[in-house]
Amino acid sequence: DDDDVIDAHVPFSEMTEFQYKRIYKGVTINDKHVNETTPLPKDIMDGIRDDYARYIITRGAPWEQNEAQRRAYIASVLDRCIFAVNTAFPVKEEMKLLAEYPIDCDGLRAGGNADWVAKRGDRMLIVIEAKQCDLRKGRYQLLAMMEALRICNKKLDDPIHTLNGICTDFQNWLFADNDGDVMNTEITGCEMSGDVFPESIVKICERVYHIMLNL
Repeated sequence: DDDDVIDAHVPFSEMTEFQYKRIYKGVTINDKHVNETTPLPKDIMDGIRDDYARYIITRGAPWEQNEAQRRAYIASVLDRCIFAVNTAFPVKEEMKLLAEYPIDCDGLRAGGNADWVAKRGDRMLIVIEAKQCDLRKGRYQLLAMMEALRICNKKLDDPIHTLNGICTDFQNWLFADNDGDVMNTEITGCEMSGDVFPESIVKICERVYHIMLNL
């Protein structure tokens, strides 16, 4: 019963492993995600590279920075992928990147803000930054937020079949999708060395783009 999941109203950011397991009791958790990608247009990928080179100079390397500084690197990927989506499909409803998006669920007795939501109509991709680079803790927060949206999703006239989420510190990325019966998650990362753009993040960007294209 959704109403019995959490005993008191808590922030998603303080979600514990115990609470996360109660939320997903009876749901199959697969720690392997279907790694689907769609190549980004060259000008979009070049833009992400340019942003990285500029931020390295003006902000410093992402792994050396606090959460607020790292967000610029993450937002660059999200912004440019959304621009590519809207350019590729101008006839569809425009996708927007919304920061500090409020998510509240009486059914879970939990609430809080997602760092970003890529939103097209009722369809959303939740993205949160892994605080203190702790993807384990970020996982609990992200999956609880996704369950909150699943509960809210039931009230829509046209319920969304699959919900998607990302938790990242820019170097490491947790991808998750939930169709109500099965939760698929996978962590992937990119190697970073000095000030050089990490080419291994290209596939991650293409994965983000693929998810957005299919919202």
